[in-house]
Amino acid sequence: MNRLDSLYWEEGQPHACIIPFDRSFSQTEMNEAITHITDFISKCHEIYSLLCVIESGIPMWLSTAGTEDHLKQNPDNHFLFGSYLPSNDRPPSQGKSIHSIVQNRRLLEILQRNECDDIIGKMILVYMYHVWDEDYRVRIKKSLSLSDKKPIKCTLMGDMGKVRHAILHRKSDITEYIGSFEFLPNIWSIEPGTLIVTSAMLSSFMEQLNALRVKVCTSQQ
Repeated sequence: MNRLDSLYWEEGQPHACIIPFDRSFSQTEMNEAITHITDFISKCHEIYSLLCVIESGIPMWLSTAGTEDHLKQNPDNHFLFGSYLPSNDRPPSQGKSIHSIVQNRRLLEILQRNECDDIIGKMILVYMYHVWDEDYRVRIKKSLSLSDKKPIKCTLMGDMGKVRHAILHRKSDITEYIGSFEFLPNIWSIEPGTLIVTSAMLSSFMEQLNALRVKVCTSQQ
């Protein structure tokens, strides 16, 4: 299988999810399964849209009231998000205390480099996989009257499960998975070591997600 054949979507092709079956299901079961897949894609659209809103708001926040200049001119000071530091006289209450304190230099580094994309991108990828594996994969299983979700396969989300495990349990080191990734090497530059997620990587992931392919295999195969 060459690179183009292994992609879910190529430019100029329609975005459509595909679910090939290796056993007979009723049309009602198939329609319900496909509905769950398209609903999952829509859920991921909501999640990704929030990232776009956050990213588009960063330049605006930096430019508001000279915030960026303030951070640059006072790199050793700290930026406080919230109202005040709680004390015995002023106990914390919802929306009325300091929630975070970050050194100006460090805050500017996070916002101006790819760190922001990496941090938020990893959070989003982990959450998307959770939504797939713990929610929609289970829904598909039920719609097809299967006893287990294991027969429901998706190479893209399978790879994302490995990414999730590396992020949560290996400090984002994907070295042990280099030889087992099936789909991601077609859209990402996968190398041993620490995975750094960029906005371009998330964009290519979403392009393929929009034409998601899910395969249902029987327990005998």
